[in-house]
Amino acid sequence: MTLTDKATALLSGLQKGLPAGTTATLLVNGQPVTVKNAIATLSGYLTVVAAVGPAAVAYHQAVQSVKSQTKQVQQLVTGLSQALRYLFGKGSPELAQFGVSSGVTSKPSVATKAQAIGKTLATRAVRHTLGKKQRLKVTATPPSGPATGSNGSGQ
Repeated sequence: MTLTDKATALLSGLQKGLPAGTTATLLVNGQPVTVKNAIATLSGYLTVVAAVGPAAVAYHQAVQSVKSQTKQVQQLVTGLSQALRYLFGKGSPELAQFGVSSGVTSKPSVATKAQAIGKTLATRAVRHTLGKKQRLKVTATPPSGPATGSNGSGQ
Protein backbone atom coordinates (compact mmCIF):
# COMPACT_ATOMS: atom_id res chain seq x y z
CA MET A 1 0.00 0.00 0.00
CA THR A 2 1.48 3.32 -1.06
CA LEU A 3 1.55 6.49 0.99
CA THR A 4 -1.15 7.96 -1.24
CA ASP A 5 -3.37 4.92 -0.63
CA LYS A 6 -2.80 5.17 3.12
CA ALA A 7 -3.52 8.91 3.12
CA THR A 8 -6.73 8.34 1.13
CA ALA A 9 -7.91 5.63 3.54
CA LEU A 10 -7.08 7.78 6.58
CA LEU A 11 -8.89 10.77 5.12
CA SER A 12 -11.95 8.70 4.34
CA GLY A 13 -11.89 7.21 7.82
CA LEU A 14 -11.50 10.58 9.52
CA GLN A 15 -14.33 12.08 7.48
CA LYS A 16 -16.76 9.17 7.76
CA GLY A 17 -15.65 7.08 10.72
CA LEU A 18 -15.81 9.69 13.44
CA PRO A 19 -19.10 10.89 14.80
CA ALA A 20 -20.29 14.19 13.32
CA GLY A 21 -18.98 17.22 15.14
CA THR A 22 -16.04 15.38 16.68
CA THR A 23 -13.29 17.86 17.42
CA ALA A 24 -10.95 15.45 19.13
CA THR A 25 -7.29 16.15 19.48
CA LEU A 26 -5.05 13.19 18.81
CA LEU A 27 -1.46 12.78 19.97
CA VAL A 28 0.63 12.22 16.80
CA ASN A 29 4.39 11.74 17.22
CA GLY A 30 4.19 13.48 20.56
CA GLN A 31 2.36 16.50 19.14
CA PRO A 32 -1.34 17.32 19.56
CA VAL A 33 -3.18 17.34 16.20
CA THR A 34 -6.83 18.16 15.78
CA VAL A 35 -8.95 16.04 13.47
CA LYS A 36 -9.71 19.18 11.44
CA ASN A 37 -5.97 19.88 10.89
CA ALA A 38 -5.31 16.23 10.01
CA ILE A 39 -8.11 16.29 7.42
CA ALA A 40 -6.79 19.55 5.95
CA THR A 41 -3.21 18.22 5.73
CA LEU A 42 -4.27 14.93 4.11
CA SER A 43 -6.59 16.72 1.67
CA GLY A 44 -3.84 19.16 0.67
CA TYR A 45 -1.38 16.33 0.10
CA LEU A 46 -3.81 14.36 -2.03
CA THR A 47 -4.62 17.46 -4.10
CA VAL A 48 -0.93 18.00 -4.84
CA VAL A 49 -0.40 14.32 -5.67
CA ALA A 50 -3.36 14.41 -8.07
CA ALA A 51 -1.82 17.42 -9.86
CA VAL A 52 1.53 15.69 -10.37
CA GLY A 53 0.31 13.28 -13.06
CA PRO A 54 -1.01 15.89 -15.51
CA ALA A 55 1.97 18.16 -14.77
CA ALA A 56 4.40 15.33 -15.57
CA VAL A 57 2.59 14.61 -18.83
CA ALA A 58 2.67 18.30 -19.76
CA TYR A 59 6.38 18.48 -18.92
CA HIS A 60 7.23 15.46 -21.08
CA GLN A 61 5.18 16.84 -23.95
CA ALA A 62 7.01 20.16 -23.70
CA VAL A 63 10.39 18.40 -23.71
CA GLN A 64 9.40 16.40 -26.80
CA SER A 65 8.24 19.60 -28.50
CA VAL A 66 11.59 21.27 -27.80
CA LYS A 67 13.51 18.25 -29.09
CA SER A 68 11.47 18.10 -32.28
CA GLN A 69 11.99 21.80 -33.04
CA THR A 70 15.65 22.09 -32.07
CA LYS A 71 17.15 20.77 -35.32
CA GLN A 72 14.87 22.93 -37.48
CA VAL A 73 15.61 26.08 -35.47
CA GLN A 74 19.35 25.33 -35.44
CA GLN A 75 19.35 25.12 -39.23
CA LEU A 76 17.36 28.36 -39.48
CA VAL A 77 19.75 30.20 -37.13
CA THR A 78 22.78 29.00 -39.07
CA GLY A 79 21.23 29.95 -42.40
CA LEU A 80 20.13 33.38 -41.20
CA SER A 81 23.59 34.06 -39.79
CA GLN A 82 25.19 33.21 -43.10
CA ALA A 83 22.64 35.29 -45.03
CA LEU A 84 23.23 38.31 -42.79
CA ARG A 85 27.01 37.98 -43.15
CA TYR A 86 26.51 37.94 -46.91
CA LEU A 87 24.13 40.92 -46.79
CA PHE A 88 26.24 43.18 -44.54
CA GLY A 89 29.66 41.74 -45.32
CA LYS A 90 32.09 39.80 -43.18
CA GLY A 91 33.40 41.89 -40.31
CA SER A 92 30.52 44.39 -40.39
CA PRO A 93 29.70 45.94 -36.99
CA GLU A 94 25.99 45.87 -37.92
CA LEU A 95 25.99 42.08 -37.43
CA ALA A 96 26.28 42.55 -33.67
CA GLN A 97 22.73 43.92 -33.40
CA PHE A 98 21.49 40.55 -34.71
CA GLY A 99 23.66 38.59 -32.31
CA VAL A 100 25.73 37.27 -35.20
CA SER A 101 29.50 37.07 -34.94
CA SER A 102 31.41 39.02 -37.54
CA GLY A 103 33.02 35.88 -38.93
CA VAL A 104 36.46 37.46 -38.75
CA THR A 105 38.97 35.91 -36.40
CA SER A 106 41.91 37.85 -35.08
CA LYS A 107 45.38 36.39 -35.29
CA PRO A 108 47.26 36.01 -32.01
CA SER A 109 50.02 38.53 -31.45
CA VAL A 110 53.70 37.62 -31.45
CA ALA A 111 53.81 38.08 -27.67
CA THR A 112 50.91 35.65 -27.21
CA LYS A 113 52.59 33.07 -29.44
CA ALA A 114 55.89 33.46 -27.56
CA GLN A 115 54.10 33.00 -24.23
CA ALA A 116 52.37 29.84 -25.52
CA ILE A 117 55.68 28.37 -26.72
CA GLY A 118 57.26 29.11 -23.34
CA LYS A 119 54.44 27.36 -21.52
CA THR A 120 54.67 24.36 -23.86
CA LEU A 121 58.41 23.98 -23.33
CA ALA A 122 58.02 24.34 -19.56
CA THR A 123 55.32 21.67 -19.50
CA ARG A 124 57.45 19.25 -21.55
CA ALA A 125 60.39 19.81 -19.21
CA VAL A 126 58.29 19.14 -16.12
CA ARG A 127 56.66 16.04 -17.59
CA HIS A 128 59.87 14.80 -19.24
CA THR A 129 58.12 14.31 -22.59
CA LEU A 130 60.09 13.92 -25.81
CA GLY A 131 59.17 14.23 -29.45
CA LYS A 132 59.68 11.45 -32.06
CA LYS A 133 63.15 12.55 -33.10
CA GLN A 134 64.25 13.21 -29.53
CA ARG A 135 63.19 9.71 -28.45
CA LEU A 136 65.28 8.17 -31.25
CA LYS A 137 68.42 9.77 -29.82
CA VAL A 138 67.86 8.12 -26.44
CA THR A 139 69.61 4.75 -26.25
CA ALA A 140 70.09 2.41 -23.36
CA THR A 141 73.48 1.00 -22.51
CA PRO A 142 73.56 -2.70 -21.65
CA PRO A 143 74.39 -3.44 -18.01
CA SER A 144 77.97 -4.50 -17.39
CA GLY A 145 78.73 -7.63 -15.42
CA PRO A 146 78.06 -11.32 -15.67
CA ALA A 147 75.16 -12.47 -17.80
CA THR A 148 72.24 -13.79 -15.82
CA GLY A 149 69.85 -16.59 -16.70
CA SER A 150 66.13 -16.30 -17.01
CA ASN A 151 65.66 -16.87 -13.27
CA GLY A 152 68.14 -14.12 -12.37
CA SER A 153 70.54 -16.47 -10.60
CA GLY A 154 73.50 -15.93 -12.93
CA GLN A 155 73.66 -19.60 -13.91
